[in-house]
Amino acid sequence: KIPLIFITCILLFAGYIFPEIMKLADKILIHHKSWGLAILLYLLLSTESFKKLLSFPPLTFLGKISYSFYLLHLIILYYLNASFTGLNAPLFLAIYLSVTSILASITYYLIEKPFISFGKQYLSKSSKVP
Repeated sequence: KIPLIFITCILLFAGYIFPEIMKLADKILIHHKSWGLAILLYLLLSTESFKKLLSFPPLTFLGKISYSFYLLHLIILYYLNASFTGLNAPLFLAIYLSVTSILASITYYLIEKPFISFGKQYLSKSSKVP
């Protein structure tokens, strides 16, 4: 794992030290930081402590509502930005994350989850037809 950690550090941080060399390297690697992040993700996912962290219930819940969060976040950000223009940044962020999380949860349970179960039922019925 030590060589992978070393390669990851080079890919992630060499662009700050040797920007011209890494621009040339990007012609081969396409984007060196993406490769570094991919290796870092591999290293993290291969550790038991990171797997335990990912199985923490609040994080698994965020994983479930993440698609709804993704779909709603820009709309909510636009609306809140227009409605709360004078708010300081930390308070705005707290309101934004709270509202988006609540609406994403509602969307998940009222729309996503029923359609997921419908899709599973439909696919199980269609696979039985010859």
